[in-house]
Amino acid sequence: MKYLLEISDLPRGAKVLDVGCGLGGTSRYLAKEHGCSVTGITISGRQVEIAKRLTQAETSSNNDSDKASDNVDIDVYAYPSGGDCRFIELDAEKMLEYFSSVNGKPEGGKFDAVWISEALSHFPDKPLFFRSASELLTPGNSSSRLVIADWFKAPDLTPEQERDDIQPIEDGMLLPQLCTADQYVKMAESAGLKIRRAPIDISKDVAKTWCVISLTQLTPT
Repeated sequence: MKYLLEISDLPRGAKVLDVGCGLGGTSRYLAKEHGCSVTGITISGRQVEIAKRLTQAETSSNNDSDKASDNVDIDVYAYPSGGDCRFIELDAEKMLEYFSSVNGKPEGGKFDAVWISEALSHFPDKPLFFRSASELLTPGNSSSRLVIADWFKAPDLTPEQERDDIQPIEDGMLLPQLCTADQYVKMAESAGLKIRRAPIDISKDVAKTWCVISLTQLTPT
């Protein structure tokens, strides 16, 4: 998480959509340590409950009930750094529809950054995600960026490697077909994004945990 923040060069105080936020660890970190205004979304209502409880415990002495939010049903948790975060139960496939709707714009519907860490590999419709992220980024803002960390398969695998090495991971983790980093780049470019920083392979650093993760960040054209 810290490395991704470092290489993404995310501006302090940025308005961030944390997709697949889980229990909210990244959302809290960006709000607390980087002064960001973060909206975390996850498909799990239980994760939202836990994220709110953990965040409330961190911010109980700083909670600002007057913090601006267009949706009064969304709890906003403020940090002394000036950052804040909120959590929403939302399927990522519906995030563009939600944040573009009149009644569902807790932060005005546009973000300086869309951040997604080790979640996109679970999405069955990845091109839809890239299109939605591109639409939700603030147009004409040189600071706008899509920041991704994920699991990838290596390019040019043999059918035997696909069968013996990749398919067991896909089956065991209930994943759709894994992609290469280059396939993500192509999907991003097709959605109108351009590369700010090429993918970085940190496989050797995480080999003991068997995960193969690459990092990339993209920006709207």
